[in-house]
Amino acid sequence: MKLPKVAIISTFFDPIPKGGAEVATNEIINGLKKDFELTIICARFDSKLPKKDSWNGVPVFRLGVGNQLLDKILFSFLARSFVKKNVSKFKIIHAILESYAGVALAMISKFHKNTILTLQDSEVESDSLLTKNPITQFTYRWIHKKPRLLTAISRQVVSRAQKFTDYKKQIEYIPNGVHLHIWHANANKVKLNPNQIIFWGRLNKVKGVDVLIKAISRLKLPKIKLEIIGDGPEAGNLRTLTKKLKLDKQIHFAGFKTHKEISKLAQGANIFVGMSRSEALGNVFIEAQATGCIPIGTQIGGIPDIITHGKTGFLVPKDDASALAKMLRDLLKNSVMQKEIRKNLYSSALHFSWKKQIARYRKIYVKMLSRAY
Repeated sequence: MKLPKVAIISTFFDPIPKGGAEVATNEIINGLKKDFELTIICARFDSKLPKKDSWNGVPVFRLGVGNQLLDKILFSFLARSFVKKNVSKFKIIHAILESYAGVALAMISKFHKNTILTLQDSEVESDSLLTKNPITQFTYRWIHKKPRLLTAISRQVVSRAQKFTDYKKQIEYIPNGVHLHIWHANANKVKLNPNQIIFWGRLNKVKGVDVLIKAISRLKLPKIKLEIIGDGPEAGNLRTLTKKLKLDKQIHFAGFKTHKEISKLAQGANIFVGMSRSEALGNVFIEAQATGCIPIGTQIGGIPDIITHGKTGFLVPKDDASALAKMLRDLLKNSVMQKEIRKNLYSSALHFSWKKQIARYRKIYVKMLSRAY
């Protein structure tokens, strides 16, 4: 029996460094390749990479000359041309991320009816974009309006998309997921340290680790320890801030760790803190819940989709070290509250398993093929 052919368009793809959208692309491909005949279309970016390749048994077509700047500029047009030449082969065209892939899909939607765009971008803020210059307004509205179906990884992204489409297009809410077996692997195997706070993620300005360090300083509780896991462009500045605030004995920079290593460390920590300044969803908060680590996040983007304040974690305003310090102080001295919150964490994380999200994508593919949309 022949499987329906689906083209997956993602500007960035393995082995290019991965963000949330690229991780989602990999998971969608691995989850659906047994039910559909998939083809991956991506930018080349590196002349050493072959133009035609295979990834986990799925054909990969890398488009471009192998130059990062040129390939970004050209990718939308090259992807459109590739699909146009092979249009009769593909039953569905699915683009991931509303930038270069989104532009390609908008052009493809003129000659192919079954198009899906997955919205993942945390940097696109609708209110600011809608008040910018007319070209920006037109481009983002066009990207959102042309595909037959939109999926969005958070309710905040759904709301943003509704504005761009004037509330006239159906938008399916499908969050990114996590592999719960990795993050829950060490449950009840590691002794909990009630004075241990932890962060893991990329050390850049968006993650707000500087706010967390300042909050630890405001706590003035020497017994509290903070483990910072990860690397990135802000690592040096964060170490400097730690020394300036004389927190060397309380804060440890652990560098890069694998997911399995982080899971084990997180099982022994009491609280995870992520003071993100921008976050389309925030998978790290799901990971924290799966480990049993109480998450504290900010009231932005998709984080409130994951954390119900006072039930499955806590939310504080972004860039507010004082509010975070107060929240930490109140939580650290209330062991009863900690136990009540911890009871709810794994059941919350279960809603975000990749198994459930892949089933949702499979369902919309089937509905689109049956013209139910």
